[in-house]
Amino acid sequence: MTETFIITGTVTYAMRAREILNRQGFKADVAKNSSLGSAYGCGYGVRLRGGDPGTAIGILKRNGVKVLGTGGGGR
Repeated sequence: MTETFIITGTVTYAMRAREILNRQGFKADVAKNSSLGSAYGCGYGVRLRGGDPGTAIGILKRNGVKVLGTGGGGR
């Protein structure tokens, strides 16, 4: 199963993203990656397990979640 880290920057956006994605049938957890640097806020995001990352990002953006990028892995 593939994992994608969707960077939201803040824990608030990450929690919102997790709720939205889980309601849509995705498997997502809140995660933090402190190695991302200050360009990505506090380094929070969601770890998406399986599913299409492009579709998930589109859903988040349509629901007002700020997405800063992907990558990093999360812990």
